[in-house]
Amino acid sequence: MKRRGRRKKKWSPERAVVGSLDRRGRAVVEAGPEGRPREVRVDGALAGEDVEFLRADREGQLDIARTREVFTPAADRVEARCPHYGVCGGCSLMHMEPGAQVAFKQGILLADFEAHGVRPERIFPPLFG
Repeated sequence: MKRRGRRKKKWSPERAVVGSLDRRGRAVVEAGPEGRPREVRVDGALAGEDVEFLRADREGQLDIARTREVFTPAADRVEARCPHYGVCGGCSLMHMEPGAQVAFKQGILLADFEAHGVRPERIFPPLFG
């Protein structure tokens, strides 16, 4: 008896300009057939960049993709310092300048506080080290 398994969809490379980053540091783009675009989260891209990406997976209603090529890099893009960057997935923003990473993460933290009705009286400057 033959087993009928789900066939994995073969994706073609796509190109888009990144609008923003989600809270996990993945680029958010709208891509797909005209009239039916889907929200795609792209690892390895930054806001404002023109990138080519390849969809690799699905998480609920979102497609997950990986950056294949950056045509127009963001001002905050740097060369990742770790030789394992892009393989292990531990440092999703290593391609972003460290000061920009801290500002991004601080913005997420402050938004979380505000969502719970907490407004800090004072915000200390971030520590680098």
